Amino acid sequence: MSYTVIAITGDVGAGKSTVAKIFESLGGFLIDADCVVAELWKTPDMIRAAVGRWGAAVLGEEGHILHKPVADRIFSDKAEYDWLTGLLYPQVMNTMKNAIENAIEDRAETRKWGIAEIPLFFEAGGASWVTATVFVTPSRDVRVARCRRRGWSEAEMERRESFFLPRQERMRRSDHVIENNGNLEMLKKNVQALLEGYRCT
Repeated sequence: MSYTVIAITGDVGAGKSTVAKIFESLGGFLIDADCVVAELWKTPDMIRAAVGRWGAAVLGEEGHILHKPVADRIFSDKAEYDWLTGLLYPQVMNTMKNAIENAIEDRAETRKWGIAEIPLFFEAGGASWVTATVFVTPSRDVRVARCRRRGWSEAEMERRESFFLPRQERMRRSDHVIENNGNLEMLKKNVQALLEGYRCT
């Protein structure tokens, strides 16, 4: 099967989802790693694993996993972070690969392509089924403002990022870097130009 898959990664607060939605609006099939993770957290195996690791403190009244207690644990202890990502990453990447391939195979268009929004693409070890990676980055002030709207302080943003590969390393490994400082029209033009290079438009 011949197809193109563009992976979207980038900084915390970069606006990766905005970029991914622009790609999708231009005709690609989109799958989001965060959505895959959310579904995995609902599975009995993941619930059992989390409770077995951290106890009932991470379990809500209705039997679902509480994300804040999990985040508090994994973003304060590298061993806990590594345990969880080692459990999640293989499942997430395999699920995304299958979803992309099935969706593209079902499409009638000659030009078959998809977008995979994977915030921790390089941390997950990359993927052979991805054609190119796009690193989304805004200025630090823009990132901080976006994180605050999410309810995170600048210190929380930095704490989470300290568990990722260094920013410059992720940028170096990416095939393309797109700046996203809030100019939507310029962002759309940059995405369009990138797609033209892959004959996706």
